[in-house]
Amino acid sequence: MRPAVSSKLRQTVSDLVSRLQVSAGDENYYDATGRRHRLGGLSSDLVHFRDQTKILDDCSIKQYAAIFTYNGSREDSAPVIVQVPDLDRPRESYEGLLDALRKSDVRIDKVDSKVAQDIFIDRASEFLAARSAALNAPAVTLTVVNSNRSGDTVLYAKGYFVSTGMALGISTPAKGSLSGTYSFGIMDSGNPRFESVLWSCPTTVRLNLP
Repeated sequence: MRPAVSSKLRQTVSDLVSRLQVSAGDENYYDATGRRHRLGGLSSDLVHFRDQTKILDDCSIKQYAAIFTYNGSREDSAPVIVQVPDLDRPRESYEGLLDALRKSDVRIDKVDSKVAQDIFIDRASEFLAARSAALNAPAVTLTVVNSNRSGDTVLYAKGYFVSTGMALGISTPAKGSLSGTYSFGIMDSGNPRFESVLWSCPTTVRLNLP
């Protein structure tokens, strides 16, 4: 199920994306109950997204969005902006991640700068909404990821910015404290492979990668 986002929360994220400077870890946001939370690592990702957009525009390189679904629902698709891993080598590093997504059979679409910004704001808002919901109802504290094989290194990426992924652990299962929306994959012969599903965490995930 897609996280419910208040208009106030989306406006907060939109204002932050438009701001000239964001101090990492210093910004706050408020959930639907009025509780205050820290943006944390999202602040640095906001800066990265803005820098990425400018660099790609300057180099005449189109941005891309990867098409995911929420919690495996085919009717609930959600584009997610693909992160440029290395802003000093935008073309080469970007193509490397895009190629990994193509090999994972994740659909990717070109988007212009305005559409990219709207997508980033939507997914970042949903990430924060899901994280707030988890903090307000901490019945489940761990995300558990099962894959089809034992010994897989399970990767995760934030649900608003597709990256090369960070290691969650070795399956099966891999476990970690994740709150928000995330996508998951595995390392396969030294290369990342992704599944095109966003999960509202914490939850239990079944990766259907062969």
